[in-house]
This record gives sequence, C-alpha cells and structure tokens, in this order.
Amino acid sequence: MYPLQHLFLGILFGVLLFFIWPNYFGISGMIIVIASSVLIDVDHYLYIAIKKKQFNFFKVKKWFPIAKKKLFELNSERRNNTYTGWWFLHGFEFMLVFLLLGLFISKYFLFVLYGLFFHHILDYLHEHDYHLNRYDKVSSIYDFLKFRKMEFIDD
Repeated sequence: MYPLQHLFLGILFGVLLFFIWPNYFGISGMIIVIASSVLIDVDHYLYIAIKKKQFNFFKVKKWFPIAKKKLFELNSERRNNTYTGWWFLHGFEFMLVFLLLGLFISKYFLFVLYGLFFHHILDYLHEHDYHLNRYDKVSSIYDFLKFRKMEFIDD
C-alpha cells in the first residue's frame, strides 16, 4: 500500500479514535496515531536506499512500482520465492517495544502502537490482494532469516 493511502486511512482512523475517546486521545494523540500509521514506512526507503546504494528519495520512490511490476511478471512459484525488501520496522517485535513503553513510561507510546497496528492491518489486507501464498511482516526476525534464502527482486 502506498504512503498516501496509509495517510488517508490513518487520518480516518485517528479522527475516529479522537471522536470515540476525545478525553483519552486529544488532538496530540490523534496526530501521533496518524503520523505513526504512515511514518513506519520509512524502513522501505532505508532498506532500498542502502541495498541499492541510492539515497535520492525520488529515485528510490521510482524503484517500487518497477519492482512490483517485475514481481507480477514472475510465475507464482518464483514470486513466492522472491522478496522486495526486508521491512525491519514491520513486525511484532517493534510493536512490542511500544507496548512496553506505553505501559511503563507514557500513554503516548500506546498512541504510536495504535498507528503501527492499524498500519499492519492495512498491510496484511493489501498483501492478501497480491495473491502471494505467504504473509510477510509478522516478525522482523523471521522475515530476515527467511529472506536470506530467497531472491531479491532486483538481482
């Protein structure tokens, strides 16, 4: 899912939470939920920028639709043995950190967690639309180990 889609749906989600529980979230909580539902995707840029040694944001941004097109040109067996990137912020481990910080430090970390969780739900629904026979982004550690045995789309 593209960042603008995450932003639009994140705004709807943040506003909904604010209207349901205005005293708990407040404007700042709503903004944190919206921001975290989008900014988690910074790992997409970072991974590709480092992997391709290309730090120009606009060139990295152009890489994604090309990679997506290449992925769907592959037969289903090869597609399921190919990855487009390791999104290290997309996993329960990252969310667990914010849960613990939210429980023991400040409720603002829970607002980040809500945005991250919403982002993950959208990603799972979107990944299902890709018709892959696997679900990535559940565990960053598991994906890292799994992707080491797979082919990167650009290689």
